[in-house]
Amino acid sequence: MSFSTTPAVAQWLRDALSSADTLQRNIADFSYDEMIQDDWLLGAVERRLEVIGESLRRVRAAQPEIELEFPEIHQWVALRNVVAHDYDDLDHEIIWDSATVHVTFLIQMLRQLLGESKEE
Repeated sequence: MSFSTTPAVAQWLRDALSSADTLQRNIADFSYDEMIQDDWLLGAVERRLEVIGESLRRVRAAQPEIELEFPEIHQWVALRNVVAHDYDDLDHEIIWDSATVHVTFLIQMLRQLLGESKEE
């Protein structure tokens, strides 16, 4: 890890990584249309995004300097807030893009922050 952290912050980063890995691995077999037509699947995707965002919110609160290395952290926290509080007016395309496109960068960034390689 290129910045000093506490055990709690490292755990929150691992929690976000675990949810991101789970999301990427499980969404791969589905299409956008399948996601929005399946309430259970959509709920599972939203839940993973909430865990990612909440974990990163805690990291940012404990170590605001993380934004210097990971400026996109704000977007993940904001997405969590939208999913949690504006659940009845979600843009499913944003949910899909976050779960299928942006999550790849997130996983790479979290691994970098944790000092992990893909093989670990």
